[in-house]
Amino acid sequence: MPGGLRIFQLTGSERARVERAFLDGRNAGGFPGAQRLEETSRAQLLRDYVNIAILRDVVERHGVSNITGLRWLVRYLLRNAAGLFGVEKFYAALKSQGVAISKDTIHQLLSYLEDCSLVRTVWMESASKRQRMVNPRKAYPVDSGLIPVFGQSGRVNIGHALETAVLIELKRRRCGVTYILTPGGREVDFLAQAGC
Repeated sequence: MPGGLRIFQLTGSERARVERAFLDGRNAGGFPGAQRLEETSRAQLLRDYVNIAILRDVVERHGVSNITGLRWLVRYLLRNAAGLFGVEKFYAALKSQGVAISKDTIHQLLSYLEDCSLVRTVWMESASKRQRMVNPRKAYPVDSGLIPVFGQSGRVNIGHALETAVLIELKRRRCGVTYILTPGGREVDFLAQAGC
């Protein structure tokens, strides 16, 4: 083939083996320590990773005192992988549960969680900074292995895991990433720009 491109033809069983390996890898995630562990041990290890990130990288490093609000935020973001996150809506939900927290604190905590690489957020594409700020961001765990551990069903949501894997790859390639809402209300998961 020109340019060194080779085409591989897979048999049905080979294809099934490749697909199974892909699904297993997506379910396990990318943390090296979680590979080849049985499901219960892997889930506990990933919970421990999250707790360490919260304690050391957020609470101790930034002197966070609102641990309850931080835990609610982490649970919410990890349970709603690839979902929209708005500070106003989250603030209202916490307030209705009797959790005292300010909107500024939520913004701060979110930035700490991104800084410690526990979550990634993606802004809506817009030339207007104000437009970006008033629309919710999409939030992703830093690893698809966290989805079944923190998801409400306890199983991998295939669509969210694939979307998370795509974001991780785009970020690895140093792409600028936003999402788009069309005038008809449809969502385009990613618009990758520059550096890809």
